[in-house]
Amino acid sequence: MIKKMDAQNKLALSIPQAADALGLSETFTRQLVYSGELPAVKVGRRWIVPVNALDRWLAERTGER
Repeated sequence: MIKKMDAQNKLALSIPQAADALGLSETFTRQLVYSGELPAVKVGRRWIVPVNALDRWLAERTGER
């Protein structure tokens, strides 16, 4: 689960924040978002990643339920 302290109780993170929370590069995280593999929402010109979607995505890949 993504640390709530890292997300500072935010509902969504920017791509750089999501990359940092996941320990991935910003470039790779952008590829995941653009391909649709990592759920994200485009708001204006920016992409945001909902924290709960990030938690689910990570849990699916680590076998957590």
